[in-house]
Amino acid sequence: MGDRGHPARHAQPSPLFRGHRPGRGPVRWSGKHNTISCPAGHHFYEGRWLRDPQYLDDYAVFWFRKGGELRRYSFWAADALWARHLVQPNAALLANLLNGPPQEHISVRDYFATLKTYAKSHRFTRDDGRVVPWIDENLNPFTGDWISRTRLKAWKDGTWDTGKGGPERGKDYNHSTFCDLVIRGLVGLRPRADRQVEVHPLVPPGEWDWFCLDGIAYRVRTLTILWDQTGAKYGKGAGMRVFADGQEIVQAPKLQRVMGELP
Repeated sequence: MGDRGHPARHAQPSPLFRGHRPGRGPVRWSGKHNTISCPAGHHFYEGRWLRDPQYLDDYAVFWFRKGGELRRYSFWAADALWARHLVQPNAALLANLLNGPPQEHISVRDYFATLKTYAKSHRFTRDDGRVVPWIDENLNPFTGDWISRTRLKAWKDGTWDTGKGGPERGKDYNHSTFCDLVIRGLVGLRPRADRQVEVHPLVPPGEWDWFCLDGIAYRVRTLTILWDQTGAKYGKGAGMRVFADGQEIVQAPKLQRVMGELP
């Protein structure tokens, strides 16, 4: 969550809540403090994993009490605040929980394959042929082209236009919620409103021999979630294990849904 780049990203937690607006200056489609509401829901999902809750506290107050334009663009505010609350409880900022119905149409392997495709799309081929990690504004799913970048780099007289944000306006565009797709989806930490820790990985059997997600800030605790098929990788024993502040709270012999209680 940096402070430079495309103006839309300044709708995220940053020094703007302390009266400082870094970046290239105002754009005509933004609101107060040069903010835009369309990525805000994503920011709550991503930012809820930060250890310091003050960023999202300030952010929520801005959108609901300090002049943020909630309805200027799409913003799933209620769901975003509830998702944040499940990780860092804050009753003052609660809204309604929106749950989807159970379904049997998308399998674990579907999710895994889709996430792999999504991860592989986060790249860019430079003019010298080097392929580098990259996230930009929007992606052509058939060609891998970063659509807005291609258009913007020749917008005015064959080059970038400062009136449209200048060079590389969309670089590091924070709309992807990639962290949450890994934490909540792939590794399977499902935030809850009680003291139970629910983990349900979406890693298909046989795909990975081991993985570890460490240092997760969750309800004033630090979680570690690991899978070690043989026990040789991490030395904690074979199987799936969840730790809270270093204390094992649940284990299972295979990748499956588990529940443990916070100490």
